[in-house]
Amino acid sequence: MFIKNFILSIRIMLRSKLFSFLNIAGLAFGLACTILLYLWITDELNFNKHHEKLDRIYLVQHWQHYGDEDFHCQVSPSPLAAAFKEKYPEVENTSRFTYGYKGLVNHEEKKFTQEVLAADPSILDIFTVKFIYGTKANFGSGVNNIIISKKVSEQYFGSIDPVGKTLLVDDKYAFTVQGVFEDLPQNTDFRFDLLIPFEKLRDFGQNLDSWGNNWCFTFALLKEGVDYKELEKKAVTFLDEMKNNPEDSKNEVFFNPLKRVHLYDIKGGGKIETVRIFGLIAIFILLIACFNYTNLATARAENRAKEIAVRKVLSASKKKLIMQFLGESFVYTFLALNISLIIVRLLLPTFNNMAGKELVMEYTNPIILTSLLLIWVFTSFFAGLYPAFVLSSFKVTSTLKGSKGSASKGGVFRKILVVIQFSLSIGLIICTLVVSKQLNFLKNKDLGFDKNDMIYIPVQGKMMERYNSIKAELIANENVINVTRTSHYNPYSIGSNGGGWNWEGKDPNLNPLVYLMVGDFGFPETFKIKMLKGRFFSSEYTSDTATCGNDLKIVVNKTFADLIGYDGITEKFLTRGGETKYSIIGVIDDFHFLPADHEMEPLLMYYRPNWYRHIYVRISDKNYSETVGFIESVFEKFNQGFVFEYGFLDQGYENLYRTEQRIGKIMRSFTIFAILISCLGLFGLAAFSAQKRTKEIGIRKALGAPVKNIVFMLAKDMTKWVLIANIIAWPLAYYFMNKWLNNYPYHFDLTIWIFVLAGAIAFGLSLLTVIYQALVASVKNPVDSLRYE
Repeated sequence: MFIKNFILSIRIMLRSKLFSFLNIAGLAFGLACTILLYLWITDELNFNKHHEKLDRIYLVQHWQHYGDEDFHCQVSPSPLAAAFKEKYPEVENTSRFTYGYKGLVNHEEKKFTQEVLAADPSILDIFTVKFIYGTKANFGSGVNNIIISKKVSEQYFGSIDPVGKTLLVDDKYAFTVQGVFEDLPQNTDFRFDLLIPFEKLRDFGQNLDSWGNNWCFTFALLKEGVDYKELEKKAVTFLDEMKNNPEDSKNEVFFNPLKRVHLYDIKGGGKIETVRIFGLIAIFILLIACFNYTNLATARAENRAKEIAVRKVLSASKKKLIMQFLGESFVYTFLALNISLIIVRLLLPTFNNMAGKELVMEYTNPIILTSLLLIWVFTSFFAGLYPAFVLSSFKVTSTLKGSKGSASKGGVFRKILVVIQFSLSIGLIICTLVVSKQLNFLKNKDLGFDKNDMIYIPVQGKMMERYNSIKAELIANENVINVTRTSHYNPYSIGSNGGGWNWEGKDPNLNPLVYLMVGDFGFPETFKIKMLKGRFFSSEYTSDTATCGNDLKIVVNKTFADLIGYDGITEKFLTRGGETKYSIIGVIDDFHFLPADHEMEPLLMYYRPNWYRHIYVRISDKNYSETVGFIESVFEKFNQGFVFEYGFLDQGYENLYRTEQRIGKIMRSFTIFAILISCLGLFGLAAFSAQKRTKEIGIRKALGAPVKNIVFMLAKDMTKWVLIANIIAWPLAYYFMNKWLNNYPYHFDLTIWIFVLAGAIAFGLSLLTVIYQALVASVKNPVDSLRYE
């Protein structure tokens, strides 16, 4: 029976080559899009899943309460890990984890800029790390040990066992390789290629004993069977107890399961929203492809009516007919699925580049095979079930007498499907346009400083020791306008903050979370930020450069000044729980020291010569390559042996939104596919409509009807359903995208033009599709269609 139905399906397919091609092409592209998005979604859902103890691994984090403001702190003080394990028997193990150093790492003549991370040796008992050479036990035998990934090992040592060999970090710290581990999967949040013991950070000048500085991740591995929510209740005041905070708790400890870290934000939302959006897009595209099949199959019902009637006369039951038509659907979908796998193979490299992933289509993976099987079965049933019932329900007598019967009833259903198809497509266009416009809004927003023509150089080696000499030589070049330096490893985002600041006349209920930044002379001039009041730090005032004593000089931003009281601001000072007063010498205009999708926050700037992490150079907009070459030569002169690293601030700022850019590109690409699939279906329906009205068109032409009238007659019926689709899609898209935009403190205002543009794109493409078929039908010689009448 199966073979018979299969052969029959192939014959029918060959009999209607155009409709068969449109059916298979629509399903193939729909399935290809679904499979690509399925791979992306699966990769996101499987983040960190390679850790064997994932269900017991938690990040120890806390809420900081500042008056009415709550701040989620992902990192914690360094002593917390050991104290936590000691106090709570439910904890099997803890480990600290942080970014240790980024800069030159070399072995003999091989030098690379690498990121070196630091963790307690116990991290290897918490995370799953598979060793190729050496063992995890050796890692904890001393602070001068290092373990490296297979990729890094091949960089420096080729294919040999490197255990016992030395890597030099920052040209002065020698580390002995104690192990080589398999490269961690790409879908891992806390990845590392070079790992040193956490205690080594003392030699880097880091204070590991202070409870007052939150700066490292703390992982806790709970014992089997422990309810983390119950432990959370016991540990909620742990930080306040350690810090001897007053009775009104300022810190609230909680556990963040590692299996949720990647997808879920503590405050709600997170990347899971993108996963859901892409899941909906995949479903929409598959539905559009299925609707195409359903539309074309029911449209052709009239042509097959007599075939079905004859089969019924020859005693074919309704059940057999349904099985036959479902079998046809399975055959169409099976062919489309195989073609879609070829499309996936061709598009996967481009998709990976777009998504920033390394997705692989593993045909031997039982999960992948099962998923493909389920997609095939679902698509076959969903696309073929309604046509099967429509085709099998024709009445023999009505059909043989020439009545349209059930075939005509399918026309209403087809129109509904066309409306749904284009409603989904138009909705996708609107969403894509809104995401792109919001991204451009953030990228082009006035940041309060000029990010163009700015080069940043990460501090490494002896740059700080020779900074004044480097600056003097750079400034001597006519294409170098200014030079300054600032704190923090990330040049686009300041993460340090704290509360507890007091000033005269302060509202006792006000306790703002203030961000902290170290700035050097020439900062406002280099970044082109206005000074609203007073002055910035200057070498002309020796008191500005004091880093200890009872009177330290600070500069605040306008947002903070407004909280303190702007009038007479340069006569005021702050205190923070001690005798030291922080005298305000100036107010700098607000600028975005956090990405532009964050609200403006209070900022306090101070001078600390040993805390600089980046040098910034403002250059002329002429002779870029020549100027960069000159800057490189200066740094090579004063920082010999180190690889010169730099970046352009404007490009780096755009990279902050790399994830959003990737999401935007993916949405654009799949929206185009959705529109094309919809137009394929419309093309088929238009062709079928023209085919049915061949004689009518012939008569009209014979009576002298112009081509444009015939085109209008055929086009108006289809295009009006696309217009109705706009009416449905617009309010729904407005509701969801307005809700999405409200997640951003700064966003553009939705205007009618976005919806008009989306509707015009869909309407224009559909109109072109129908007009093409109408033109083909209208230019035919009427003699051909009326010859046998």
